[in-house]
Amino acid sequence: MPKKSKYLLYNKNTEKNEIALKPDIVIYKDNKPKIIIDTKWKSASIDGREIYSQGDIYQMYAYITTYKECKKMHIAIS
Repeated sequence: MPKKSKYLLYNKNTEKNEIALKPDIVIYKDNKPKIIIDTKWKSASIDGREIYSQGDIYQMYAYITTYKECKKMHIAIS
């Protein structure tokens, strides 16, 4: 279900939205985003211990703060 793009920032000087957010998968219910899934195609473990990059966590935080009506976020690593 295509939806209007969401942006992280609004520039008052240029009156334009900046930094488009593009989650890999968004699941909607009642026309509202309910679950956001971000996929990562890289190794996410060192010595059997799962790790996430700081950038991955910042990306999910950006989704959480922008998609306020969404209650679940998930990082899928393959």
